[in-house]
Amino acid sequence: MIDLSRFLYSPAIRTRRAELVGLSKLEDAFAAGLLPLFELTRSRRTKSNPAGSVEASIVELLSIVDSNPFVADVTSLASLSNSEVEKLLDPTQDFENWRDFVAANLPETAIPVVHITEPYDGASVSKQAESFLERHDCIAVRVPSEFENVEDLFRTLEEDFRTLERVLVYADVAMVTERGLAGALARTSEIAALVEGLHPGLFVSLASSFPSTVTPFGDQSGTFRLHEVAISEYLKEEFEEMRCLHGDYACIHPRDMEGIAINWVPRVDVPLADSLYYHRFRRQDGGYVRAAEAALSSPSYEPLNCWADENIRLAAAGNPAGRAPAFWISVRLNFHLERQLVRLGA
Repeated sequence: MIDLSRFLYSPAIRTRRAELVGLSKLEDAFAAGLLPLFELTRSRRTKSNPAGSVEASIVELLSIVDSNPFVADVTSLASLSNSEVEKLLDPTQDFENWRDFVAANLPETAIPVVHITEPYDGASVSKQAESFLERHDCIAVRVPSEFENVEDLFRTLEEDFRTLERVLVYADVAMVTERGLAGALARTSEIAALVEGLHPGLFVSLASSFPSTVTPFGDQSGTFRLHEVAISEYLKEEFEEMRCLHGDYACIHPRDMEGIAINWVPRVDVPLADSLYYHRFRRQDGGYVRAAEAALSSPSYEPLNCWADENIRLAAAGNPAGRAPAFWISVRLNFHLERQLVRLGA
């Protein structure tokens, strides 16, 4: 049986290359309390894998998590999807494709997400939950903030299982800005109040403050708050009897950026416990080297003994290990996950 009491942090991580690389460079993260929620995506397209098989993503993530538990979901982002991903989200026959995929491709240590639909279909939820719990210790439900049938969803699970001790509940508010923080707190609290008496195995808030572009915070440098930290800390105080975990999108923008034209400027991000600052310089003005120099020399910089810290120092010394945006996404994710594990384990 999976010991849910040992987990501290459950970030949503997509199985695209940049995010998996950052995750793979963590040191002892699973022992420290990490429970990743993976959004399965198509894999990198290559000559031998032109369609971007989801199974290839599974192979890569399993090489990282080894025998440790993880939550398995499917991406809803069109930019990371293909026909195979779309089939996994087909609600026909109570998500039969998803149920068959889980049985054929995921280990028993996986915690499958039960997909929900609008309009709500309680019979589908029951079928998925019953099917998964025959083989897996736990299941998860991921409730979008805009989902209108939350009470019906938990009534179905209560009728089926009487208690939610084997259910992980994720309240997903996605992108949260300063203006939207109060609404996000209210919605996650509303969902938490509905399940508190049903004793869920874990209750996790999912949110991200990472914007689609940082320029509103400053062209060359800037700072913004990580509101997801405020949300999870508030829930822990308000619902002391329930096991509330911190969750986020691993310092990644939660929505699909397909079709958004971005003129990428080399940027180095430094996630802190509840905020993030960055420096960015165009290539002709020093690029990643100058950005890393500025990030490292900032009085706000808090070093960590991790892969991301090493790479910022390498770049600041004039020897960046990578100059592609994807590499620095990996660095940001790695730094953020390490930082949150330190914060939560302190």
